[in-house]
Amino acid sequence: MPDHQRIRRPAHRLAVTLYAGVLAITGTALAPTAQATGETAGTVTVVARNLDNPRGLAFGPHGDLYIAEAGHGGSVCLGAGPQGPQCAGLTSGLSKLTHGRLTKVVDHLISVASPDGTGAEGLVAVSTQGRRIYGQVALNSAVIPPGAPSGPVIDAARAQLGQTLAIRGDGSWSALASTGDTDYAWTNDHKNLQPDQFPDANPNGLATRGRTQYVADSGANLIAQVDNHGHVSTLAFLQVPSGSRTDAVPTCVATAPDGSLYVGELLGGN
Repeated sequence: MPDHQRIRRPAHRLAVTLYAGVLAITGTALAPTAQATGETAGTVTVVARNLDNPRGLAFGPHGDLYIAEAGHGGSVCLGAGPQGPQCAGLTSGLSKLTHGRLTKVVDHLISVASPDGTGAEGLVAVSTQGRRIYGQVALNSAVIPPGAPSGPVIDAARAQLGQTLAIRGDGSWSALASTGDTDYAWTNDHKNLQPDQFPDANPNGLATRGRTQYVADSGANLIAQVDNHGHVSTLAFLQVPSGSRTDAVPTCVATAPDGSLYVGELLGGN
């Protein structure tokens, strides 16, 4: 697969960049990156502190910076998963930075992490379109074991994990689509594509164009499309590139002015 592959679909194109990482540096003023020639890097300014595992960033129409915080799990333990013991709590949320002042827009969203709070998954991505705000919660409801203890935390986990959210400025929100669960079901029907890992789903990246959401799923290795009615469809499955020692792991997605989508992948190989 070439470094810049365009997969044509009706009304849009998908451009996949095959690099180990995609970097974006933001702050109150953009700082130039250091060059390989040894030039001195610009000054980095801390604009917000005491965030709880910050993940996705998005600017609103008036310059407000929205920050998705994945939280640190909690005290309701779910048992051992693929990453070891996992515990859940209502510690995830969305914050907004306005003229240097940090406020909480949404709190008490579900968060799943190791018992020490590391490796947290919760609200992991945020996107804006005009005054509209959207968020993406990681994982899927299948990570909740049948014997999980009952209570508000597990109820929230079942209702929120893997959901694409429509968020209002007053802090209220609604579930737009069960993207993680839909992706999980898709991989269960396509186990042959990744027989050693499927079924799996872990939505991680979110981009918005108009009223359509594009979700990068690092567990299902696909790009999902969510329309304004909440219908989820698979836009593209990312095949393992030749020479890579690992599968394609899409972690972020962005829209381009020409109608393309750009996807960043984690890969192993030369």
